[in-house]
Amino acid sequence: MIFDLIKKNRTLRELIAGIALIAIICEILLLIFTKNRIYNSIGLIIGTLTSLICAVHMAWGIEIAVMLDEKSSIAISRKYTTIRYLLMCVVLVAIGVTDIGSPVTLIFGFLSLKFGAYINPLIHTIITKFFGGDNNK
Repeated sequence: MIFDLIKKNRTLRELIAGIALIAIICEILLLIFTKNRIYNSIGLIIGTLTSLICAVHMAWGIEIAVMLDEKSSIAISRKYTTIRYLLMCVVLVAIGVTDIGSPVTLIFGFLSLKFGAYINPLIHTIITKFFGGDNNK
């Protein structure tokens, strides 16, 4: 089901590519400029994985919401947004309590969802230019 959603939703694939690109850039910077590399990398990886889960969940929620009437659509969108925020809060608290990764880099991993959305037009242009036209929706 998740793979079907990713397969048919071009925008989600581009968002995932953007999240991955931002995470790779952050990881390279962490490896160059920090001393406690594993601790920081674990935080970034967990934050990035959480962002990927949130991106798929968001696309799934949008797919459901567009099939409903306006009132139900707003209600389900709020419910799914709350679930995503709670997931991020739970992950942040878990990292803070267990101290297995850096909470600061965890937040950077969370923000990769936002940055991935911001660079989506660039990712779309690159994918369209190198891998063919817009016919693959």
